[in-house]
Parts: sequence; C-alpha cells; structure tokens
Amino acid sequence: MQQAQHICRSKMQRMLRAACSVVDSRQPADRMIAKFTEEQRSQLGHQFLSVHALAKHHQPFSDYPWLNNLDRLKGLDIGTQHGTEMTAAEFALHIAEVK
Repeated sequence: MQQAQHICRSKMQRMLRAACSVVDSRQPADRMIAKFTEEQRSQLGHQFLSVHALAKHHQPFSDYPWLNNLDRLKGLDIGTQHGTEMTAAEFALHIAEVK
C-alpha cells in the first residue's frame, strides 16, 4: 500500500512540475500555474491524489467533500478551495488527460 501511494504521489509531483515548467505566456492558465506557490502546489497535489483514489477505487465524486474533511482532520493543509464534487470531476478529466 505504501509503495502504491508513493508511486501515485511521485506521478502527481511529476505532473505538477511539468505543468509548472511548460509556460506559454500567451495562455492565462499557464501564467496562473507558474505563479503558484509551493504551498498551493502541495494543496492541489493532495486534492488530485484524493480524486485519483476515488476514481481508482470506483467511488462516487460525492465522497470528495467528505474525503477533504477527513484530510483536514488528519492535519493536511488542503486549502479551502476546490472542495466540491464538480471540482472532483474536473480534476478527474485532467488526470485522465495525463495518463
């Protein structure tokens, strides 16, 4: 389990690094990603990992807000944005594009 979690975490880190390193200054989304702080990247990374886990284990995206609350209780700093099931579906689309 630990090894699988490490692999998922390293994939997410590579994806975030790739997204932050390829910046087309004409694209607003690329400029925004490049301005993320390390804390914001970490928060998004935790959220993407949660969505990835939901999708991999065939759980509904309606569990995403509950899973975020659980992460907060565990002491993870996941921020206050992107906590809805609609966001989870959007994250899943982006994860599918990378894989």
